[in-house]
Amino acid sequence: MDVTPTAPPVFTIGHREGYVKELVAAQQEGLVLLRHGMDLAGQFGNASFYPGGIVFQNPKDARKYLNEEWPDKTRPDQAVFEVQASWVHDCYTPDAGLYWKYLLFSRH
Repeated sequence: MDVTPTAPPVFTIGHREGYVKELVAAQQEGLVLLRHGMDLAGQFGNASFYPGGIVFQNPKDARKYLNEEWPDKTRPDQAVFEVQASWVHDCYTPDAGLYWKYLLFSRH
């Protein structure tokens, strides 16, 4: 029996209707929905055109970001989603002052 502990998940935000639709489609096909990381660009943290998907250490920080980025009247219908990734090993930040990070590798 494998008892290796898994890292706590990280969290991302996304358009509620789009993510739910893609999640359902992926599940029906037995697939996993990926949140793209820096590896999509093939640069592992060095591609200026795609820093990787934004992730947060907890749902509270993800909701904080939504509230800061979009005033109530202009906020798109966003939701918080769990991503199976390690905050320490799978994410990076170009600025230590940020409370979010970017994914290095695509994760589900």
